[in-house]
Amino acid sequence: MSPDQGRFDGLVNIRVTLTPTSTAPVEVEGADAPVAPVAVDGWTVGVSPAALRIEVEDAAVLALDGRTVVADFHDPGRLLRFLAEVEVLVRDRAPYVVAIRPAGEVEEIQRRNFVRARVEVPVELEVVDPAAHAGGCKGTYESVSIDLSAGGARLAPVEGLVGGVEVRVRLGLPSGEAVVDAEVLESRPDGFCRLRFLDVKEGIATRITKCVFDAELERRRAAMRQADEA
Repeated sequence: MSPDQGRFDGLVNIRVTLTPTSTAPVEVEGADAPVAPVAVDGWTVGVSPAALRIEVEDAAVLALDGRTVVADFHDPGRLLRFLAEVEVLVRDRAPYVVAIRPAGEVEEIQRRNFVRARVEVPVELEVVDPAAHAGGCKGTYESVSIDLSAGGARLAPVEGLVGGVEVRVRLGLPSGEAVVDAEVLESRPDGFCRLRFLDVKEGIATRITKCVFDAELERRRAAMRQADEA
């Protein structure tokens, strides 16, 4: 598998996260002590048959030189992932230029319109549908998300809501509250409440997507730490 086979078409100017497969400390030129590798973010700036070129502002990328990483490409609407070998080409100043060479098959994590992952944030729902008010479904409800994307969410059971009701949703994102309108697709006392977001503004969609990616990255980091401690 290589970029000239067309699998990396369109990946220029895409955010990429490089996550080390091991956090065991390594020697880094100029550092006083061994450095534990950590995940870094960058942007793809070039594709060739041999490698993809990444620009990274974080000097932590120096600890990834010569190591294998998990490369996640945050392409709009999907997440591409593969193992890659890292070579730091420019290491004396930011942005650091990195070449990554695929070392495994590409895995497409998501083919939905929006990437979805397990994310827990507080959620407040306000019924805004006058017809629902007449039927006794009104007021505000509190819950927590089970999974989340910029297109919708699945919540812990919300007793009193019914499918088809329109609600105003307040999401307690780490970056601050985000307000979106949504339709309740299903809500059962013994099950989950599913929401479809309506006409999400680009800025809010971006914040939700960042929250989703950050949660997924932290999950992988935690799994790596457990593996290193085992």
